[in-house]
Formats: sequence, C-alpha cells, structure tokens
Amino acid sequence: MAMQELEAALGRERFADFQRSNDLDYQLLYRLGNRFGLSSEQIEEAYTLRANFLKDAQQMQAQTGKFMAEILETSSVLSERWETKFRETMGDRAYDNYKQKDSVLMQLGRRITK
Repeated sequence: MAMQELEAALGRERFADFQRSNDLDYQLLYRLGNRFGLSSEQIEEAYTLRANFLKDAQQMQAQTGKFMAEILETSSVLSERWETKFRETMGDRAYDNYKQKDSVLMQLGRRITK
C-alpha cells in the first residue's frame, strides 16, 4: 500500500501518529518524556521543534551548498535558538539526557565529518 493510500485510509491525524511511531527520534523523545514526567503536549512540541530545526538546516544547506555538519557547526544563531526553545520545552534534565543519547539530530554532524 502506498503512503498516500495509507494516509487516505487512516486519515491525517492517525497517519501522523503512524509516522511518529516509526520515527526513532520520536521514540527517544517519548521515552524521555515518560521518564522525566513530560506531558504529551511537551513531547509533541519537542518533536515539532526538532522537525522545524532540521527543516531550517536543510534549507540553509540547499542555499549554501554546505554539508549539514558545517551548517550545524557554523550556524550558532540557528543552533542556539533551537537549543533554547528545546530546553524550555523539555526542561534541563530531560534536554541534557536527550543530548547524551544517540539521536539523529545530535549525532548528524559527527557522522558526516568522520
């Protein structure tokens, strides 16, 4: 079944739930949220922030032609803005724990440059 057919069968909201349930970074956020007592709204907001950050970084990559690792290292404004919002959403303990995990977002630069 094609993704478009699946979305039509499930509806927009359930299809979005299906996609998140198959996303490893969402699973990490969900587990951390449960561990640190975050609400489902906080988990969802953190996931949306992450997705928006990656979207912004990918747009910068398309505009500059730089590797994603370079963008993440040199775009301090983008990184600091994201980190501040993410930390506010998750709280210090959950955010610090998230940074230590092998999430796609946090490890992306290291994988590309190695």
